[in-house]
Amino acid sequence: MAAPIQNFPSGLQSALDIKGGDLPKELAGFIQGTVDLTQYYLVNKRTSSVFAAVAAAVGSNAFTDSVVPVGELWYVWQFSLLCTCGAGANATIRPLVLFGANGYAVGPQSVIIATQADRVPADTPFICQPGDSFGFVCTAQTLAPNVTGIVSVSKLRV
Repeated sequence: MAAPIQNFPSGLQSALDIKGGDLPKELAGFIQGTVDLTQYYLVNKRTSSVFAAVAAAVGSNAFTDSVVPVGELWYVWQFSLLCTCGAGANATIRPLVLFGANGYAVGPQSVIIATQADRVPADTPFICQPGDSFGFVCTAQTLAPNVTGIVSVSKLRV
């Protein structure tokens, strides 16, 4: 379930060694521009999903069950592909995120050969908004190997 963005970040007081009494306006001048609070806001809201396997075809391929729903933002901690090739199969793939109608490769290209399973990571973190989805680009393939998407996100209600 998505969490509201307004939550107080878990662990912030401990990280700054503050035991109450400081007003937020006094604290703001101390930490503004020096501390990335993202991890404290989102650490307890992290979930993982596995997207249904897709037979690789040359071009852009999307996982149909990976669309960010209306009313949510997804902070993507990790996104990777798991490509499984049977005997005689191979593929050249890289992670892809479809931001609206535009697809952007977000990781390195990898060649997976016959009888091999390999994980291809994306460059993270990044944020996805409603309507964005996950997939992969396949530049070459033989015998349509299966590709599964794996994502770790924090879902935020907006």
